[in-house]
Amino acid sequence: MYVKDSEGRHLRVSHAHIDDPDAAVGKTDRELYPATHADETYADDMQVIRDGDPIIHKEEQTIEEVGETYSFDHLLDNYEQDVVTTKRRYNEWALTSKVPWRDENGDIVGLIGLTFDISDRKHYEQSLERHTERLEQFLAEVAHDLRSPLQVADANTELLRETIGENERLDAIERSHDRIAGLAEELGSFARHGDLEPDPEAVDLTDAVRDVWTSHAVGEATLSVDDLPTVEADPTELTRLLDNLVDNAIDHAGPEVAVTVGPLADRTGIYVADDGPGVPAAERETVFATGYTTASDGTGLGLAIVETIADRHDWSVTVTESESGGARFEIRF
Repeated sequence: MYVKDSEGRHLRVSHAHIDDPDAAVGKTDRELYPATHADETYADDMQVIRDGDPIIHKEEQTIEEVGETYSFDHLLDNYEQDVVTTKRRYNEWALTSKVPWRDENGDIVGLIGLTFDISDRKHYEQSLERHTERLEQFLAEVAHDLRSPLQVADANTELLRETIGENERLDAIERSHDRIAGLAEELGSFARHGDLEPDPEAVDLTDAVRDVWTSHAVGEATLSVDDLPTVEADPTELTRLLDNLVDNAIDHAGPEVAVTVGPLADRTGIYVADDGPGVPAAERETVFATGYTTASDGTGLGLAIVETIADRHDWSVTVTESESGGARFEIRF
């Protein structure tokens, strides 16, 4: 914190970032700091004092090159002493606010300022931006690299169909390929445009559930679907939500699981229930956390994705016990 007179000279300075505040008294920024930084801050001082308009939360960047000299014995040249000078760049950021200081008559006699060192925050933001750029590049590469093996898989599926004719299993394989291709397209879109908002449209939930089930039906697993409503949802994201709930049921209840999907009693949403071991009451608050899993080969991502998709649609998702003692997930729209 500092107080300056009408000429921009410091009258009072706090101890926050200056070792000897008294040494700054009577001096302007031009006399205290490098010109690359001081010219701008001094001009801001004069603007506040001249016009009376405050400056609020202005970000200021200071880049200073400092020469550093090192001496060392050169072991390969008769121990001659070499001197090397390097330059190190110091990049600092501040957040500054300045308001006019008026006397009892309302005349401006100086200013009062607050400056916060936000260098750590800015450096973190810059680091985060770099990590984000690398992540987007990685996602773009994954999306691209998925296409080639998918094309091979599709071609071989088609050749197999020509050999053995129409087959339900081949239909399921093709639907799985289509879903993988859709996910690859999502990855590519995210890499190009960032996290896009859902694009809702009317979706028949009965059809959506049956489509998802055809890609997952294994062993003696069964599906019962009651009369489900139509909902406004992003079709791709809704498919991912249902897909992960069905996956969760099969992973934890086994290949003979019985899955039931129906409307909630008040028709405000749907439930997905199974007859597996269920979720212990003590763990129902954490079951949607990233990394939570009870399966030996689980990633802990499936239910976290379910909650994320629900949140993006302004829905809620909870877990309780099904009539058969298994898990019952309730999604309220």
